Parts: sequence; C-alpha cells; structure tokens
Amino acid sequence: MVISNGIFPPKTTARDDVAKTAAAPAAPIKHSDLLGISEINALISKATRHSIFTWVVLFVSLYSTTPPHELVYLSESERTAAMVALLSLLIATFLLIMPFVLRRRKLGALIWAALATQTIAIITNAQLAFFPTIVRIDAVTRSPVYLVRWCEWIPLAGQMTFLSEAVALQKKGNKTNQSSDYKAAIRNSVAQSLSCLSGGLICVHCNSYIWWAFFMSISVATWVMIFPRVMAKRRVFLHTKFLRNSAGVATDDSYRQLELRDRLRFSYHLILTCSVVWSILVVLYCINAYIYRILPPDHPWKDKAPAMIVDTFFDVLAKALYLRCIVEVHLSVFDGESRVMRQLTELRNLMTILWDTSSDVIVVSVKDDSGNIVSILSPAVFDLMDVTLPSSLQDRYAAALMIEMQLKPSDDNTNGRGTGEWGGIKSAQFVDTSEAPYSRWAAHIILEEVDPSSFVATTASSFVTAAWEKSIDANSSSSTSSTWYLKPHSFVTEKDEDRKTEIKVSNYGSGAIVGVIRDVTERFRWYEAERRAHAEVIRRQQDAQSQTRFVRHEVKNGLLAGIELCDSLRNEIEAIRQSTTVSRRAHCAVHRHSLSDHSTSSTLALESMSVRSSSSSELDSSNCIHSRINAASNRVIDLDLLLHEVLETVLHEAMARDVIHEVYEPRAERLDVLGVLSSSVSTKSGKSDRFPIRCEGEIPFLEMDSQLLKYIHRNAVSNATKYGKAGGNVETVLSFDGSKKLLTMKVINEAGENQELIRKQSKEDYNRIVFSQGSTLHGNWHKSVSAISSGDGAWIMQKCAKTMGGSCSISFDEDVTIFSFEAPVQPLLVPSEVMDPKEFEVPAKTIGIAVDDSKIQRKLMGRILTYTGVKTENSHILGESPSEVMGLKALVLGLLQDNPDSKMLILIDENLDYYKSNTGDESVALSGSIIMQDILRALSPEQERRILALVRSANDSTTDVQMYIERTHGFFPKAPMLKDRVREIICPLWAGKFCSSSCFGGI
Repeated sequence: MVISNGIFPPKTTARDDVAKTAAAPAAPIKHSDLLGISEINALISKATRHSIFTWVVLFVSLYSTTPPHELVYLSESERTAAMVALLSLLIATFLLIMPFVLRRRKLGALIWAALATQTIAIITNAQLAFFPTIVRIDAVTRSPVYLVRWCEWIPLAGQMTFLSEAVALQKKGNKTNQSSDYKAAIRNSVAQSLSCLSGGLICVHCNSYIWWAFFMSISVATWVMIFPRVMAKRRVFLHTKFLRNSAGVATDDSYRQLELRDRLRFSYHLILTCSVVWSILVVLYCINAYIYRILPPDHPWKDKAPAMIVDTFFDVLAKALYLRCIVEVHLSVFDGESRVMRQLTELRNLMTILWDTSSDVIVVSVKDDSGNIVSILSPAVFDLMDVTLPSSLQDRYAAALMIEMQLKPSDDNTNGRGTGEWGGIKSAQFVDTSEAPYSRWAAHIILEEVDPSSFVATTASSFVTAAWEKSIDANSSSSTSSTWYLKPHSFVTEKDEDRKTEIKVSNYGSGAIVGVIRDVTERFRWYEAERRAHAEVIRRQQDAQSQTRFVRHEVKNGLLAGIELCDSLRNEIEAIRQSTTVSRRAHCAVHRHSLSDHSTSSTLALESMSVRSSSSSELDSSNCIHSRINAASNRVIDLDLLLHEVLETVLHEAMARDVIHEVYEPRAERLDVLGVLSSSVSTKSGKSDRFPIRCEGEIPFLEMDSQLLKYIHRNAVSNATKYGKAGGNVETVLSFDGSKKLLTMKVINEAGENQELIRKQSKEDYNRIVFSQGSTLHGNWHKSVSAISSGDGAWIMQKCAKTMGGSCSISFDEDVTIFSFEAPVQPLLVPSEVMDPKEFEVPAKTIGIAVDDSKIQRKLMGRILTYTGVKTENSHILGESPSEVMGLKALVLGLLQDNPDSKMLILIDENLDYYKSNTGDESVALSGSIIMQDILRALSPEQERRILALVRSANDSTTDVQMYIERTHGFFPKAPMLKDRVREIICPLWAGKFCSSSCFGGI
C-alpha cells in the first residue's frame, strides 16, 4: 500500500512505485477511506470475468497452436497425482457450496471468485489426469514444463493478488496515497500474471540463453513486487490496532472499527498467503531446474513424477489455504446477512447499555384510545429521586419503574392525542428491563408492586404528566412526529432537597412519546454561584472605588511619616533631657561648694542663707523642667504606640480584604514567634498582664508571614474573650513539633456564662457556626447579635489559616474555652558557617543611593542605608525635586565608572509625586520602578552585575510586588523598621544577587 500526500507525479514507473511502497510510512486508515462493499463486489466480479476470459484464451490458443502429435498422456504416477488433486478440489468446492445451499444464503462476488478459481483448477487437473496434454522441455533448465498448469497459474495469480488487494482497497484519489491505491492494486496483480507468463510460457520457448535470461529476469522482477505490498499491508494492519485508546475503547464507532480491522487483517493475510505459497513454488522450480540441469541422466530424481507430484501438492495446498481465507473474509466482511446481524446486535447492545447505565432518565410512554397511559422509566430514575430500592431488588441492575395512569378526555376532544384531566395512578410496578426497550412486556417481568400513593409513584407520575402536558400543548397546533420539546420540571426529594430537571420530549405517532429527563440541579447551582460571584465582583469594584489604592498609599505614608516624626521628636526630647540633667548636676555642685566655703559669722551666715535660697529656687525650676520633659516623652511614646497600632490595623484590614478575595500570597520571613506576639500584645497599654504568652518547649526561628500570624492571634484573643469568662485572663500557649514541622497556638480563657448551652451542641456544629461568615453562637440566645459581634472575625481568621495551609478550631471544655490554630511551618536552622542576617553588613566600599519625594522618608531611607553598613560619605539621598530624580541615571553611571571595584545599593520609592507648590515647576508624577528599569537597561552587563536595585512602596499586593521584581531586582517594604529587620530583608536579596553559595561571608 502506498501512502501519499495526495499529489500525483505526472509519470511514474513500476520501480518508482515499488520503492515508494516499501519506504512509505503507515498512516492511520479510517473506515471511510476504504471502498464500499458494493463497489468492491463490482470490482471482484469484473476481475473474475477477466480471469476466466484470460484462461479460456490461453487454453484455447495453446491447444490450437500445438500440433496433435505433440499432445501426450502423462505417466501413471503423474495422472494419479492429478486425479488426487482433482478429488481434493472437488471436495473442497463441495464443502464451500453446501453451507450456502442449505442455508439458502446468497453467494457473494468473493465466493463466485473462489468458485471460479476452484473451477479452473479442477478443469486443469482433469485435463492432466484424463486427456492428452502439452509438455515442453526447457532448453536451459532441461526440466519438463506442463503448459496447461501455467495456463491456470497465469490468470489465477493475478486474480488471487487482486482479491487480496481489493478486500481493503482505498478510494481513488484518497489524500493519504502518493498514487491511487486502485492503480497500485491493478499494477501488482498484472505483475504477478506477467511473472507467470514470462517464466512459464515464454521462457520454455526460448532456445537462446540470452532471451531466456531476459524473460526470466522479467519474471523474477515482477514476482518480487509482491513483497513490498506485503510489508505495506502489514504496517497498515499493525498500526490500525492503535486506533483504540488506552482503555481499549474504539475511538470510532465499534462496528465500523471492527470491520476496518477485519478488512485490513484479511487483506494482509491473503497477500501473505499468496507470497508464501508462490515463494515455495519458486523454490521448487529452482530445485527442479537444479535436478534436471546438474544431476546425471540416470539419477532417479530425474523422473517426471516427483516434480509433478510436488507441484500438484503445493498447488492444492495453496488453493485450500486461499479458499479458507476467502470464506472467512466473506462471512466476516462481505456477507450481507452477517453484516446486518452484526449491526442489529450492536444497536441492541448499545440501547441496552444506554437504558441501564445512562445518568439521564429515559421515559417510554404509550397511550391507548381509552386514555390509559403506560410508561416505563429507566433505572436511572431511582438515582434521580434519591431513593433506595427494596432489598430484594438490590442485585437487579435492570430494575426499572412501570406506571399506568388514566387521562380522562374532555368534551372538546377534537384532536387525535386527546386533552383532559388526569385521573390519577392506576398501578405501579418494579419491572425487569434486561431486554428493554424492544421486548414485549409480560407478567413474568414484574418484580414487585409499588403503592400508587408512595413517593416513587407520585414523583414518577409528575414526570409523565409534565411530558404529556408539554406534548399535548405543542401538538394542539402541530402533529409532526419528528419534532421535540423541552420542558423544565422541579420536584422535592424525600430528604427535602430541591431538584431541577429538564424533560426533552419526542413524539412518535399520535399515541407515543419518548422523553429524556436530565438532572440540571448542579447547573442551577453553578448559575447561582456565578450570579453571587458576579455580585461579589461588583461589590469589590464598588469597594475599590471607595478605598482606592491611592488612598491606602497616602494613609500608610502619612502614618509612616508620623512615626518618623515621633522618632525624631523622641530623639530631640532625649537630647534636652540629657542637657537638663547636666545643668541640675552643676547646680547641685555649686550649692555644695558654697556651703563648705562660707564661715559661721553672722554676716556671712546671712549671705550663706541667701545663696542657698537662690540655689534651691534654681534646683526646683530644673526639677520642674525635667518632670515636664518626662511627661512630654511619655506622650510621644503613647503617640508612637498609637500610630503603630493604627498602621498595623490598616495593614491588617488591607491584608484581610485580600485574604477574603483569595488574592493574598503569604510573605515568608524570619520570625521569632514569641517576640512578635509579645510585642503585638504589649502595644495595647495596660493589657499585657491580662494576656500572658508562654512557650511549651523551645521554638526556633520560623519562616512564616508575621501579618497573618498576628491577625489570627488578635482574632483568637478577641473570640476567646467573647466566648469565655468576661474579664478573665486569656493565656496564649505556643508549641512547635519539630518532627511534624507543625506550629500550634492555643488561646485559653476560663469558661463563659453560656458554656453549658454551647456544650449541648456537637463540636462540629459549633465550629461550623463560629467559623461561618456572618454567624455567631450568641445568636442562639441573644436578640441583639450586632451588639456583640458581626460574626466575620473567626471566618476571616479561618481563611487566614487556610492561606498558610493550616486550620483553626474552637473547643468548649467544662472549665475552659480554647481557640486552637495549627499550621505547617519551616524552621530556620542556620548553620554555624553561615552568617546570621542580624550581623550582615554590605562591603565597606558599597555606594548607597536613596530616592524619595518626602523629606521625612528621605531621612528614614538614609537611616536604612546606615543600618545596612553603607558609610555616610558613600550615601546619596535624592528626591527633593524632579530634576534630581531625572539626574539619577547620570549619577549612577558616573559613580560606577569612578568606583570600578564598588557595589551599589539603590532604594527608590515607587510613587514620586511633585506638585507645583513644592517645586515651582509643573506637577509631575513619576514611577520609581520604571525609572530604575530604564537605568538598568542602559547599563552594560558588567555594570548591572554590580547593582542591587530595590523598589520601596506602600503598595505591596501580589501583583504590585511581581511588577517590581520584573522591573528591578526586588521589593523593599515601606514600614517602620529597626536595624535587625532591615538587615533580615537586605541580607538574602544581597546574597541572591552577589553570592554563589549559601554562606554570606565575604559578600
């Protein structure tokens, strides 16, 4: 078989076609690519007629051109061999015909071709056995040649080859062929006939060695053309086996797929049989030539009988094998009755599978003239109703429901279908539908009676009623049986669950319908979920409009500026305090000196008393100033705590919003859990004693999100206070399981006043209520729930825990209320050879650049550079005006060129906003990350490797951080930070940029 791309060359030779056939890869063949059975039968009939005609012409020509004196009878042994072959062929032909005659089955074209082959062989063997024949001695091989046998082989070789090809012949001009498969089949068949003609009839008449060799070469060349076709058939047949998927299910219709495989298989087996048998005959021909050419004249093997016997035996064997294959091909592929039976069997099995296993309910309903409606619902109806079959029917996979109803016709019944009122259910039964839906329903198929008033019967009647009412309404104006109608239908299961269905009804005649009931409950739920999701999106958009990123950014910046001002004011107050302390000490020294130097005379005593009075007055004034300084310092500390608390609230609310909308990504950092929670509690003045925190065992530094942890702890404390004892001490207990890498936090309060009421519920119930959105346990006994809680804190806390991969729970024991949080975390066990991030400092020659539009933030960023180890003389603080920002590129390039051995750390604010009132120029808003991106692109690779550029911004959402990382080298959060925290952030970023190992030493 030649595989092609559908483009035919203008002229090809037989050698080209053979080469293409052998080299062509096997492509998948579809059933539609093959010729139809009727077309193949026509081609086979035509080939059979040509074979018979060719044999008659050769036979008549041979005897008419041969002189009578050259006609001879064969020897007794040769005639016996021919008679045995004749008898064998007659028996085989009789066995072939009798099954068709007895069963009165029509003979197909393939069987007629087989009969023609057998008939020609029978006549040939009869001629050899009973009549004079023609025997020639080959001038070259000196072996006897039976010309009548070759007259048989010439047409039958072509016919048998064509039959092998025709079984799986592809359509003409199919795009998968390089040349027409039909032409290739014709060419191969003609080649085999030509091989027999050249090697059998022509060579025996050649007296010249040259001409004999020429025609024998033609015979061999045309004979070997069959082998590439065998290989091509084999490749296509083996490849067809993979047209099924991994589960063994046919990817095409199963009947067509099996027929395709059978045709390809038989085509391969037939042509393989031809090639094997004819190869054996060629070998025998060569052996025979060797015997008569080489062996001495008196050798016993030179007798004609052995050669005749062997040739006849293999000829009969070839016919027998080929006949068996032909009959099998006919019965499997070409026999019309067998094909119809296979199709009907498959359709029946397919309907049975659909009826028994389809998730949709199939309804078949028929109405007689009296108004009785008998309906059968497939076994899937019980799953749809969510009911359980009786125990006696559990093993019945084909148990269905039959229901009989009465439709009372109305007075104006004018159409054939009839309208009226439903008279109710007459009977209902569980029935066996193993042969459904075509078998006749009889009494033995009734498995069990069903109460007409039961839920199963009434619900089934509602399905049937809905289907018929829709059918009646639709057919009031039309009676076309090919139309179908769709009707929604709802019902309630025994478990009070709402089910939504849609019924598709098809009309068959005037008194029958077929319906398909599909469960669309999930579709409605998805619709409701999508509707709620859409509403949530709208709400989020409205929320984003009221609290824009700009507002959050400015609020956060304002709080950070206030915190920085508090730090500056605290530093100034500390300086004044130190100055006042020095003054007080000086006054005290002067006072003591004056007392020791004065005499005890009365005049001097009076002077001494005046000096002491003046010193005491100055000392009292200094003490008053010192007291006021302390009071002011305390006020600044309170203000700083308040600003930190407000900032933390803003960050927590922004984080909680992202967690609720499931867009928050945890930001892992090196965390001292006890220290973080202790500092968070201590910020609430006067409450740290009431909220103690302790650890059970040692807790190492952990890699986790501090904001999520603090938010969970804050809400856990709040809920423990709400559900536990009013005013009681709320203790937090921390523990870490190193083997499981599991952090556990328990917030414990004493039992509350409603503890007994809550304990009456199961743990699953009160956990579901506490951690559900908008719900609270107080709603079970309090009228004014809103005065206590909105019920969303625990819900958000649970979502925060899930974001970390953990979970929250609450337990109401007899004496205590326990809120628990568990989450898998990764401990940070720093090896001794790796530098502690708290000890990290950048190299001494590192150049630091900070850019911000706020004066206070510039001061803070200068402090950050100092924390990282950048020397003051190497620090450059920019951003007072837009011109400074626009000159950043020139500054960076100049510093890199002037300091070829130095690295550079750049911190740049994302939102650089300058207004006309501040700069005297036009208002301008710049993006620090874009400016830095342009600078990095302008640098050479060697220069870029020496820079660590970080964007500092209050906008720290996941999308924002990802954008900063894409434009620069990383993100630096805008938040109040101490030295240790700054170094913990810079250290891994610096190591990732400049270090090839995990050790920070030497960076």
